[in-house]
Amino acid sequence: MTTLNNRLQLALLNRKRGKSALEKGFTLVELMIVIVIVGILSAVALPNFLSQTERAKATEGTSKLSGLLKEAHAEYQLAGTEALAVTGMSTSIINANAGSIFTYTLTAGTGEITGTATANTSSSSNYDASIASKLLYGCVNVSTGKTDISSRLLASGSGTDVSCS
Repeated sequence: MTTLNNRLQLALLNRKRGKSALEKGFTLVELMIVIVIVGILSAVALPNFLSQTERAKATEGTSKLSGLLKEAHAEYQLAGTEALAVTGMSTSIINANAGSIFTYTLTAGTGEITGTATANTSSSSNYDASIASKLLYGCVNVSTGKTDISSRLLASGSGTDVSCS
């Protein structure tokens, strides 16, 4: 009889205390709400995250093209003509093309030197399909030294968005 009373008292004490920490949990509805909220947040954040990679690639092209144009301006000051400045840049352009996802070209104009960074289209190790057929434009006014470069990747065949005059 005493064991029965002890068991009864133990059962009553357990009932009063409530469930233990291991027996508590989330309901299915609560879990479904959390999953929906996480899905909405990822649907909003993922496109912004993916566009960051394209911006980073554009930054590489912008910085290298800017360096080439500034160096071409320095060459112009030594050589005296735009054409000689561009031909004196051949080693720098080859070095800029090595390992880059862009191919850089400079062209002598009247009073300015223009540059283009074109995304590589060959299937080499530095080919990137996400920016295929995209390019950047840049130019430097040789009399003032003012440099203007595209701030974003442009579609191939689109007009230039820079002006050095």
